[in-house]
Amino acid sequence: MAAVKQQINQFERLLIGIIQDTLISNKAVKAFGKAAIDLIVARTRRGYGVIKTGANANRLKSLSSSYVEFRKRSKLDSTTSPGKSNLTFSGQLLKSLIVETKQDGSFTIRANDRKRKNGPTNNELAQIVADNGRPFLGLTGSEIKQLSQLYETGLAAALKKRL
Repeated sequence: MAAVKQQINQFERLLIGIIQDTLISNKAVKAFGKAAIDLIVARTRRGYGVIKTGANANRLKSLSSSYVEFRKRSKLDSTTSPGKSNLTFSGQLLKSLIVETKQDGSFTIRANDRKRKNGPTNNELAQIVADNGRPFLGLTGSEIKQLSQLYETGLAAALKKRL
């Protein structure tokens, strides 16, 4: 009986080690956050935002006709066009997204605090566009499912590697 209990305790320590090393280490959390950023950027470039985490994606608010005309005269990022509402004028905002890890294994995604040329910081701009009908920093229910599958795949691979 003592041998079985010892094996169970050994297995428990192994699982805890796998979880700590593979799923909640700073490196793992950063990688998971980067995957979330990739989903947010891809959705936003397609012209969709999300009002709150877990909600469905919705079209970003349309651009005003005067702003479309301004964009026609401007040098735009290659991922957009003058009439497309996808938060990509220069590309700086979406490229500025960063992951901030926390001690408990969670993370936050936000735009960095780099000052933009003649304007607000990227983080301030993210808040401005959200306040003006173009919220984009949340994750849709579908994106959460994709991240959950990524998490499960990572755990399965770590278990397979260690066991």
